[in-house]
Amino acid sequence: MIDNGSPLFHISFLFEVKNFGRGLVKEVLAKIQLYTSHGVSKARILKSIPKCREFKDRQGNVFGLFKLGILKPKAVQVLRVDLEISPKVVLPPTSRDFGALDDVSFFTKRKYCRPLHPFWTADSPEVSRYVCSIIGEVRDVYEIFRRFFSFLDGFIFRENLRTRRGALKTLEARYGDCDEFSDLFITFCRAVGIPARRITGLFARPNNPANHAWAEALAPKIGWLPFDPALRFFACSTPLHIPRKLEATNCEISDFNLRYKGQKGANVKIYPVNMKPKIKRIS
Repeated sequence: MIDNGSPLFHISFLFEVKNFGRGLVKEVLAKIQLYTSHGVSKARILKSIPKCREFKDRQGNVFGLFKLGILKPKAVQVLRVDLEISPKVVLPPTSRDFGALDDVSFFTKRKYCRPLHPFWTADSPEVSRYVCSIIGEVRDVYEIFRRFFSFLDGFIFRENLRTRRGALKTLEARYGDCDEFSDLFITFCRAVGIPARRITGLFARPNNPANHAWAEALAPKIGWLPFDPALRFFACSTPLHIPRKLEATNCEISDFNLRYKGQKGANVKIYPVNMKPKIKRIS
């Protein structure tokens, strides 16, 4: 169930593009991930410096494209985008009748249950052993979600990491942050034939916003539902979950990248000025 009383946020992204090489480069094109149209009820660019063009991929992810032209040696170009975003808030379902594994169509499974390496290794024998021990012969989707959730809460020790590990390394190490919780949940779901995908974005705690990742899984009789095992939100999202990127048929999409033409030895890079964007709640 979608809550129509979603909050409205103002978010600012600041990046720098720098030519570290000795020669000039041309046709510089920067691409920055802004938001996913899938998970927001309202989103628009308030201002961009320089002017950017919006581009949407097949999964509904919206990027800002910046044509920067020529960049001289040691030159730095600052990119800024101000957004207005209202995320969709999903309330907990009133029914526990999520359906059964047999209710998921073949074509949906083929699209959203494929193992994608290195993060969603749903075809791994080790993953299969864990899944069998967790759910046994259970076919009820709600009960499967509940068991996966309960298992992850007691299995993974919470610790912030700099790099994303993926399911197999998380099973071995048994610690991680929101990336590891969501990747393992997605992998477990895909291993039993439940479509699952990944959402990355922000968790807008007052005065302490954080980059965050959670999952979505398909309940055949209800639809796609958010699951945040790291923060213990089961089949729901909060007004603080701001989705920016959907990863479903691709398990890793870059938040920003760069394309340019230059002579041999050219070295141009793009990087965020701040690891966390500025967030202000408007309503």
